[in-house]
Amino acid sequence: MRSFGSQVDTAAATPKVHSATTYRLLVSGPAGMSERKQGRGDDGETQVLEWKGPGPLPPIPNINYALYMLDLMKPYGDTLAVADAETGRGRTYREICDLVPRVAGGLVAGGVKPGDHVLLLLPTHMDYPLLMLSIIYCGAVCVPVNPTLTQDELIHALKVSEAKWALVHEASTDILEGARDKLPEGGVRGVWVVEADSTRPRPQPTPSLATLASHHPVPPVTKVEWAPHVSRWVGMMLFSSGTTGLPKGVLIPHQALLLGIINRLYMEKLRVESGQGGARAQDINRSQLLVLPVAHLFGHGMTIAALMWGGTVYFLAKFSPRAYFHAIDKYKVTLSALVPHLVKFLSETPLWNQYDTSSLMVFCSGGDILPPAIPTRFKKKV
Repeated sequence: MRSFGSQVDTAAATPKVHSATTYRLLVSGPAGMSERKQGRGDDGETQVLEWKGPGPLPPIPNINYALYMLDLMKPYGDTLAVADAETGRGRTYREICDLVPRVAGGLVAGGVKPGDHVLLLLPTHMDYPLLMLSIIYCGAVCVPVNPTLTQDELIHALKVSEAKWALVHEASTDILEGARDKLPEGGVRGVWVVEADSTRPRPQPTPSLATLASHHPVPPVTKVEWAPHVSRWVGMMLFSSGTTGLPKGVLIPHQALLLGIINRLYMEKLRVESGQGGARAQDINRSQLLVLPVAHLFGHGMTIAALMWGGTVYFLAKFSPRAYFHAIDKYKVTLSALVPHLVKFLSETPLWNQYDTSSLMVFCSGGDILPPAIPTRFKKKV
């Protein structure tokens, strides 16, 4: 075990560049100047006022986020990209890169247009990256929603997002149909069903992921008349947790999605070039076990972090102690992210002694307060 912490153990895992080097970024924003924050000038572009570092900052390309991700993923070819932690069935990087333009083609043939909002009602499922990238690839806005929502909460999400289309896990079709019945006519126009085991599709009474994947591939949407700069389009709408009221839809442009990836790539480049020791990001993300909801930023971000480094993400739809430890043992998991109440459970359970967890390099936690006593107890436990 290399590190642990709320997000990550800063003492053990934060990259330390040469002590004589100082990195300082000053940008302009709506309220003036601030450090280490992305701001916007009057023309909508980030204005870098001052940067002190070893070289120029990497540019944020004017590109469709899905296309950028596919370019990162293609070199990993036949490496397993995603898998179901319980069945072991999965998809390679080559398969995802081949399917995204086909699924996007199916969406376009079904009526999805650039700028349309597409609801993605999915548990922690291995096809989240495929579907999310396919939606964005065709210029639409991906709206991931947690399938544990009540019907009233789902209706709220549909109204706020103004979703015209939906991709829904087969276990959630009833709640979606119930919500649609209570919406004004013309709300959700079309629905595609995602099978629980999408690697072995079976005939569905309604259009499915298999239906979408049977279409001819289409090129990515990179330009439309109403928005010539693709990086400024909205790529995703993620919902807040709703701790201060009903969940709020947060619009995220392609530029912000790209920034998260480019920042990670750049920081790792600085770390390697500076001679910093310790495990590399590619090694840490080699085998990730995900139990977080993919509809939340934490789960989404952890998924993308593994795929950009060529790792394998094992999706565990429902947490159970034995299934969790069995997956770590079986797949030699190197990284796992958890919410604090599961970290607390792990710090107390005796199951550690029944499984081989020696492959683990990093645990991280986020989404809520993690009292210092819990990671301390956790470290002693393992």
